[in-house]
Amino acid sequence: MRILMTTGVFPPEAGGPATYAEMLAKKLHEAGHTVSVVTLTDRAVTRYPFRVVAVRRRNKFLNRIKLLFAAAIHVWHADVVYTLDWFAVGLPISMLAKISRTPYIVRIGGDYAWERYMESAGEPLTLHDFYAKGMHVDARYRAYSGFIAAILRQAAHIIFNSERERDLYVEHYELPLSNTTVIYNPVPREDLPVRATPTKEFVYWGRLVGFKNLPSLIRGFAKARLPGYRLALIGDGPQKAALEAIAREERLG
Repeated sequence: MRILMTTGVFPPEAGGPATYAEMLAKKLHEAGHTVSVVTLTDRAVTRYPFRVVAVRRRNKFLNRIKLLFAAAIHVWHADVVYTLDWFAVGLPISMLAKISRTPYIVRIGGDYAWERYMESAGEPLTLHDFYAKGMHVDARYRAYSGFIAAILRQAAHIIFNSERERDLYVEHYELPLSNTTVIYNPVPREDLPVRATPTKEFVYWGRLVGFKNLPSLIRGFAKARLPGYRLALIGDGPQKAALEAIAREERLG
């Protein structure tokens, strides 16, 4: 099968979605499928046994246009499109798939409307509470929710990583349950890292983005005043400068 995979991040960029995309592409290639990956990136991509098309980021509008043209070259030769980013990348890809009549599968790894709310520094809400309070139909986020509904309803299939999130989307976006599948995030069973000597350190390792609610982590750690303990945040992302400012404000470094 000829598979076109699209993703917003890909190694060497950090983040769970990047690692997931890389491993999935490798496994599909090893299984004998022809895989092409189109991704947004700010860094040089390592050579792989499958094709990787890296689109340099500029601004949000140009990113979508450039990715649309990059993917257009490959979509006509694909049997299926599998998109791991279902808005920034998924929106142009869904349009392209409709034009080329190529079925596309969407994997849900978050919620764009909720993430935009969390980036706006509003009162922290869980994803469930965001929908329960009707925030997704608020004027500020209604457009995002409308795009999400259009992308998902046109998809050949939708993959979730939890039943709770699937139930939420089936209810609020009126999706047929039969058009969805839950595939849980993989957990390694072998070669798990072993920490020989515990240290007094709390470590976060991942993307520095709003919906991770890292300001609360920093302020909570500062308020706890734990003698001898250290908080380490490892990663990169749009909130890096703001988090560094909060750490200085709380006199943590």
